[in-house]
Amino acid sequence: MAFSHQPLRRAGLGGVLTYVAGYLLAVGATAGRVEAVLAVEVSGEYADAHTLGAVLGPEPSLWTVAGWLFANAHFVPTSVPSADATRGMMATTVRNLLDAVGGPLLLLYLVPVLLLPVAGYLVVRTSTTHGVRGELKTGASVGLGYGACFVGGAFLFVAEAASVPVLAGPHGVASIFVAIIYAPLLGALGGHFARYRTELEPSEPRRRVE
Repeated sequence: MAFSHQPLRRAGLGGVLTYVAGYLLAVGATAGRVEAVLAVEVSGEYADAHTLGAVLGPEPSLWTVAGWLFANAHFVPTSVPSADATRGMMATTVRNLLDAVGGPLLLLYLVPVLLLPVAGYLVVRTSTTHGVRGELKTGASVGLGYGACFVGGAFLFVAEAASVPVLAGPHGVASIFVAIIYAPLLGALGGHFARYRTELEPSEPRRRVE
Protein backbone atom coordinates (compact mmCIF):
# COMPACT_ATOMS: atom_id res chain seq x y z
CA MET A 1 0.00 0.00 0.00
CA ALA A 2 1.31 3.43 -0.86
CA PHE A 3 1.46 6.37 1.49
CA SER A 4 -2.06 7.52 2.37
CA HIS A 5 -3.86 10.09 4.50
CA GLN A 6 -4.55 7.54 7.24
CA PRO A 7 -0.91 7.17 8.46
CA LEU A 8 -0.44 10.90 7.91
CA ARG A 9 -3.18 11.71 10.42
CA ARG A 10 -1.90 9.12 12.87
CA ALA A 11 1.65 10.37 12.54
CA GLY A 12 0.57 13.99 13.04
CA LEU A 13 -1.30 13.06 16.22
CA GLY A 14 1.69 11.03 17.34
CA GLY A 15 3.87 14.10 16.89
CA VAL A 16 1.56 16.21 19.03
CA LEU A 17 1.55 13.61 21.81
CA THR A 18 5.33 13.31 21.57
CA TYR A 19 5.71 17.06 21.97
CA VAL A 20 3.44 17.08 25.01
CA ALA A 21 5.41 14.22 26.58
CA GLY A 22 8.73 15.98 25.98
CA TYR A 23 7.45 19.28 27.30
CA LEU A 24 6.13 17.65 30.48
CA LEU A 25 9.56 16.11 31.02
CA ALA A 26 11.02 19.60 30.70
CA VAL A 27 8.52 20.92 33.26
CA GLY A 28 9.56 18.22 35.71
CA ALA A 29 13.25 18.95 35.16
CA THR A 30 12.74 22.71 35.54
CA ALA A 31 10.75 22.52 38.77
CA GLY A 32 12.83 24.05 41.55
CA ARG A 33 15.31 25.60 39.09
CA VAL A 34 13.41 28.68 37.92
CA GLU A 35 15.51 30.96 40.14
CA ALA A 36 18.70 29.54 38.66
CA VAL A 37 17.43 30.33 35.17
CA LEU A 38 16.47 33.89 36.12
CA ALA A 39 19.95 34.38 37.60
CA VAL A 40 21.56 33.86 34.19
CA GLU A 41 23.42 36.98 33.04
CA VAL A 42 22.39 38.79 29.86
CA SER A 43 24.48 41.22 27.87
CA GLY A 44 24.21 44.98 28.23
CA GLU A 45 26.49 48.01 28.31
CA TYR A 46 24.65 50.59 30.38
CA ALA A 47 22.69 48.65 33.00
CA ASP A 48 23.61 48.09 36.62
CA ALA A 49 21.92 44.67 36.88
CA HIS A 50 22.66 42.06 34.24
CA THR A 51 20.52 39.08 35.22
CA LEU A 52 17.53 37.83 33.26
CA GLY A 53 15.29 38.20 36.29
CA ALA A 54 16.26 41.86 36.65
CA VAL A 55 15.09 42.78 33.13
CA LEU A 56 11.80 40.90 33.20
CA GLY A 57 8.56 42.15 34.70
CA PRO A 58 6.57 39.68 36.79
CA GLU A 59 8.48 36.47 37.36
CA PRO A 60 7.60 34.03 34.55
CA SER A 61 5.81 30.85 35.50
CA LEU A 62 7.40 27.42 35.67
CA TRP A 63 5.47 26.49 32.51
CA THR A 64 7.01 29.39 30.59
CA VAL A 65 10.58 28.81 31.76
CA ALA A 66 10.23 25.09 31.00
CA GLY A 67 9.15 26.07 27.47
CA TRP A 68 12.35 28.09 27.07
CA LEU A 69 14.55 25.23 28.25
CA PHE A 70 12.66 22.73 26.11
CA ALA A 71 13.34 24.94 23.09
CA ASN A 72 16.99 25.21 24.11
CA ALA A 73 17.15 21.40 24.11
CA HIS A 74 16.50 21.63 20.35
CA PHE A 75 19.36 24.17 20.00
CA VAL A 76 16.84 27.02 19.76
CA PRO A 77 18.12 29.94 21.87
CA THR A 78 15.89 32.16 23.96
CA SER A 79 15.45 35.71 22.71
CA VAL A 80 15.52 37.98 25.78
CA PRO A 81 15.68 41.71 26.47
CA SER A 82 19.23 42.92 27.02
CA ALA A 83 20.24 44.18 30.43
CA ASP A 84 19.88 47.71 29.06
CA ALA A 85 16.10 47.21 29.09
CA THR A 86 16.24 48.40 32.71
CA ARG A 87 17.15 51.80 31.26
CA GLY A 88 14.36 51.80 28.71
CA MET A 89 16.39 50.50 25.77
CA MET A 90 14.65 47.97 23.53
CA ALA A 91 17.68 45.94 22.49
CA THR A 92 17.42 42.16 22.59
CA THR A 93 19.96 39.39 22.88
CA VAL A 94 19.89 35.60 22.68
CA ARG A 95 20.98 33.09 25.30
CA ASN A 96 20.89 29.34 25.54
CA LEU A 97 19.64 29.21 29.10
CA LEU A 98 20.03 25.45 29.24
CA ASP A 99 23.76 25.71 28.62
CA ALA A 100 24.05 28.63 31.04
CA VAL A 101 22.45 26.74 33.94
CA GLY A 102 24.05 23.41 33.08
CA GLY A 103 24.11 20.51 35.50
CA PRO A 104 21.42 17.81 35.31
CA LEU A 105 19.30 20.04 33.08
CA LEU A 106 21.66 19.23 30.21
CA LEU A 107 19.98 15.82 30.03
CA LEU A 108 17.08 17.61 28.33
CA TYR A 109 19.17 17.55 25.14
CA LEU A 110 18.44 13.83 24.99
CA VAL A 111 14.66 14.27 25.03
CA PRO A 112 14.02 15.18 21.36
CA VAL A 113 16.71 12.90 19.95
CA LEU A 114 15.15 9.95 21.78
CA LEU A 115 11.43 10.69 21.63
CA LEU A 116 11.14 11.68 17.96
CA PRO A 117 12.81 8.58 16.44
CA VAL A 118 10.87 6.34 18.82
CA ALA A 119 7.61 8.04 17.79
CA GLY A 120 8.45 7.65 14.10
CA TYR A 121 9.33 4.00 14.66
CA LEU A 122 6.12 3.20 16.51
CA VAL A 123 3.85 4.95 14.01
CA VAL A 124 5.39 3.12 11.07
CA ARG A 125 5.37 -0.25 12.85
CA THR A 126 1.68 0.10 13.71
CA SER A 127 0.54 1.39 10.30
CA THR A 128 -0.09 -0.34 7.00
CA THR A 129 2.26 1.94 5.06
CA HIS A 130 4.74 0.10 2.82
CA GLY A 131 7.64 1.14 0.66
CA VAL A 132 10.66 3.23 1.48
CA ARG A 133 9.08 6.55 0.52
CA GLY A 134 5.85 5.85 2.39
CA GLU A 135 7.58 4.83 5.60
CA LEU A 136 9.98 7.76 5.52
CA LYS A 137 7.09 10.16 4.93
CA THR A 138 5.09 8.63 7.77
CA GLY A 139 8.03 8.93 10.14
CA ALA A 140 8.72 12.49 9.03
CA SER A 141 5.05 13.39 9.56
CA VAL A 142 5.56 12.75 13.26
CA GLY A 143 8.10 15.55 13.15
CA LEU A 144 5.72 17.86 11.34
CA GLY A 145 3.04 17.46 14.00
CA TYR A 146 5.71 17.95 16.63
CA GLY A 147 7.12 20.96 14.82
CA ALA A 148 3.72 22.64 14.56
CA CYS A 149 3.41 22.45 18.34
CA PHE A 150 6.97 23.71 18.67
CA VAL A 151 6.28 26.83 16.61
CA GLY A 152 3.10 27.40 18.62
CA GLY A 153 5.21 27.27 21.78
CA ALA A 154 7.38 30.09 20.43
CA PHE A 155 4.30 32.33 20.64
CA LEU A 156 2.96 30.84 23.87
CA PHE A 157 6.04 30.71 26.12
CA VAL A 158 6.75 34.43 26.40
CA ALA A 159 7.34 36.92 29.21
CA GLU A 160 7.40 40.71 29.20
CA ALA A 161 10.30 42.96 30.04
CA ALA A 162 9.88 45.26 33.01
CA SER A 163 10.58 48.61 31.34
CA VAL A 164 10.06 48.23 27.58
CA PRO A 165 7.55 46.43 25.32
CA VAL A 166 9.91 43.54 24.53
CA LEU A 167 9.09 39.87 24.96
CA ALA A 168 11.34 37.01 26.03
CA GLY A 169 10.70 33.70 24.29
CA PRO A 170 12.09 31.02 21.96
CA HIS A 171 13.82 32.46 18.90
CA GLY A 172 11.33 32.48 16.02
CA VAL A 173 13.58 31.70 13.04
CA ALA A 174 15.29 28.83 14.82
CA SER A 175 11.88 27.46 15.85
CA ILE A 176 10.83 27.31 12.19
CA PHE A 177 14.02 25.38 11.41
CA VAL A 178 13.05 22.79 14.02
CA ALA A 179 9.55 22.52 12.55
CA ILE A 180 10.58 21.95 8.93
CA ILE A 181 13.94 20.14 9.21
CA TYR A 182 15.13 18.98 12.64
CA ALA A 183 11.98 17.28 13.94
CA PRO A 184 10.88 15.68 10.63
CA LEU A 185 14.42 14.38 10.08
CA LEU A 186 14.47 12.62 13.45
CA GLY A 187 10.99 11.24 12.86
CA ALA A 188 12.03 9.92 9.44
CA LEU A 189 15.06 8.28 11.08
CA GLY A 190 12.71 6.30 13.30
CA GLY A 191 10.59 5.37 10.29
CA HIS A 192 13.68 4.14 8.45
CA PHE A 193 14.71 1.99 11.41
CA ALA A 194 11.20 0.49 11.52
CA ARG A 195 11.59 -0.56 7.88
CA TYR A 196 15.00 -2.03 8.63
CA ARG A 197 13.52 -4.11 11.47
CA THR A 198 10.74 -5.29 9.17
CA GLU A 199 13.25 -6.47 6.58
CA LEU A 200 15.18 -8.43 9.23
CA GLU A 201 12.13 -10.24 10.54
CA PRO A 202 11.59 -13.66 9.00
CA SER A 203 8.55 -13.91 6.78
CA GLU A 204 5.85 -16.43 7.54
CA PRO A 205 6.29 -19.70 5.62
CA ARG A 206 3.75 -20.36 2.95
CA ARG A 207 1.24 -23.05 3.74
CA ARG A 208 1.24 -26.02 1.45
CA VAL A 209 -2.05 -26.44 -0.39
CA GLU A 210 -3.20 -30.07 -0.43
